[in-house]
Amino acid sequence: MPAEKQKKKQSVAEITDRDPFGAAMTKCIHAYPIRKVLEIGAFDGDGSTQVLAKSLSSKGGVAKMVSLEANPERFRNLLSFCPTRPTILFGLGILHGAGLR
Repeated sequence: MPAEKQKKKQSVAEITDRDPFGAAMTKCIHAYPIRKVLEIGAFDGDGSTQVLAKSLSSKGGVAKMVSLEANPERFRNLLSFCPTRPTILFGLGILHGAGLR
């Protein structure tokens, strides 16, 4: 793997549950009866994907999240990254955008 890609993979997520945007997503999920989320543009499964997944799973009950990623390289990263994340256990569907034509 080229050094630039390794560096990107090791970078910290831009969106977390501690920054204002991530905190707002968490607050919305907990304030409303949200049980299904469609995320468009998941990148590698870190960042907003983690915030949404953690927020949904912490509510308890049945929840479903679908992440849609059109970029083939990012899609491969998402597939390889998500199964290793402990918060993504409740039914995350991962779709490649090219398959939806």
